[in-house]
Amino acid sequence: MSGSSRIRMVLPAVLIAVVAIGAYYLLTDLLVPSEEEIAAKTNLPAPTKIMAMENSAHGQVSQVMPTDANKVSPADGASFLGGTFVPRSKDSVLRVRVTLAGFSAEDNEMVLAVFADNTPGPARLVIKPVAANSTVVINEEFDLPARLRDPIQFDFRVGPGRPGLIILNGPSDQPAAEGRTTIKITDE
Repeated sequence: MSGSSRIRMVLPAVLIAVVAIGAYYLLTDLLVPSEEEIAAKTNLPAPTKIMAMENSAHGQVSQVMPTDANKVSPADGASFLGGTFVPRSKDSVLRVRVTLAGFSAEDNEMVLAVFADNTPGPARLVIKPVAANSTVVINEEFDLPARLRDPIQFDFRVGPGRPGLIILNGPSDQPAAEGRTTIKITDE
């Protein structure tokens, strides 16, 4: 069999495969509903995809935040940001990024606790030493499995690890802290 005969035999099969693949993608785009359409039909809120928040206030926190994950509760410390995030699916893994700046006049610890109502206890607990008359910045990034398609309520809390005072974003009479206090949650 000559080379041109083989090409004539293979070419129709290749063309059929290309047309079939193109038709599949065209029909998928036309027939598969968007996340928003699915949410509307199931009475679930549309997925959030990205939630970004910032707190530039200079707040004082004196309520101690336990440094033991088994003892910390959503009533400890003070809430500095929070919100509701709707995952795309129960299998989503949310990427949570937190930047938190705090000042202390005395040696202490700044404690960050992230609570999500889909987890027992804190979803994340971070402790960072702060030297007297200085500012520390916590940069924390972690993944959190959604587990459900339901909206997840987040509460971000901060407090001193020992009796004392933490000033969120540093004292108001001093230049801004090195890092802004921000939260970003994504479901990509």
